[in-house]
Amino acid sequence: MNLVQKSEPGLRERKREATTAAIEHGAVDAVEELGYDDTTVDEICRRADISPRTFFNYFPSKDAAIAGLPLTVAGTDGVDEILADTSQPIVIRLASIVELALTPELLHDDLTRRRGQLLKKYPQLHEFHLAGISAYISELSALLTDRLTSHPEERSINSGLAVENEAHLTVELVGTALRYTIRCWVDQPPTAPHAWSDDLKQALDFMSLILRRNS
Repeated sequence: MNLVQKSEPGLRERKREATTAAIEHGAVDAVEELGYDDTTVDEICRRADISPRTFFNYFPSKDAAIAGLPLTVAGTDGVDEILADTSQPIVIRLASIVELALTPELLHDDLTRRRGQLLKKYPQLHEFHLAGISAYISELSALLTDRLTSHPEERSINSGLAVENEAHLTVELVGTALRYTIRCWVDQPPTAPHAWSDDLKQALDFMSLILRRNS
């Protein structure tokens, strides 16, 4: 349910994407062949045919190259437009914001599946991944707090709960569904590309059913 149309990348962006892909594949290949401890930035650079200086222009650490850069809201086009679309419930708007970063193409990519296996095998990478999701959840919470503060009519709970706490609870619901959906896609990738937000919405529906039956 992506509400924003993405434009085709220019030559400079395509070159950057190619370098990023070379680093990421070199990093994952190295860990699969050598193990986490014996994979160094120098080894990743050798495989990607770049200098360490170029590496650090793209990734802050070897963990980021192996596991992937954490999601971020900052600098993502279309976020304000999605958040302002009052025709959709808040949780669906948040799901659409997540979809800007997690496209079906990305989640169907073999590199994503291989990364998922490495996250299971190496605790350091799993911790890095979880820390990235936690930081992303905090970004979304701050974004939603600002939105609900300036548009109190969109709040679900009008008394007894501070606006920042409502925003945090709402985003945590989406975050739980996000973690569940990513795990499902890594463990059992869908046989054909389809809308990422559909799976995330389904996970939210399941959570709603569980809550209703246990309240």
